[in-house]
Amino acid sequence: RYIDQDALPEVQQEIQYYSTIEAWSQEFRLNHDAGGDFTWLIGANYAEDTLDEDTLLLTDTGLLRATLGGLTRAQQLYIQSTEAIAVFGRSDWAFADQLNLVLEARYTNEKKSLDGGTYLPQVGATLAETDDSTTYEALSGKVGVEYTPTDDALVEALVSQGFKYGGELGGFATN
Repeated sequence: RYIDQDALPEVQQEIQYYSTIEAWSQEFRLNHDAGGDFTWLIGANYAEDTLDEDTLLLTDTGLLRATLGGLTRAQQLYIQSTEAIAVFGRSDWAFADQLNLVLEARYTNEKKSLDGGTYLPQVGATLAETDDSTTYEALSGKVGVEYTPTDDALVEALVSQGFKYGGELGGFATN
């Protein structure tokens, strides 16, 4: 994909992105719902993805060229990969008419890696380079009570702890 950042006739800041993304995931679930007061679900999820990025920053005039010391090209080459596994469960217990207790738990383990950097191809120089990986893991969950006064209404009181894994900057890096 091609982006003309400034929409001017001269090339002040334009970017050519060449990206290849490969992703694969699988989830398995087992649940029990016999129409009674108690239901449960357990499961596991596995996912992996790879982003192979080759981005070219172009500038012929303007401040960006001055920032690059008069050069007109900067290149970003990197591979970012993710491997994640999670196990989870949920149970619902209708402990009274119109009242339901909800319990959820999830354990997540995710490994992210980034290998590559930002280069100046016209002079063969490296501005920034990394080969790093990080593992994120967390236990998250929810406890709550659901009240259904009518078939068309639901009132909830929930306490939950969420988890969002971190990431690596794949943008143009200078230090």
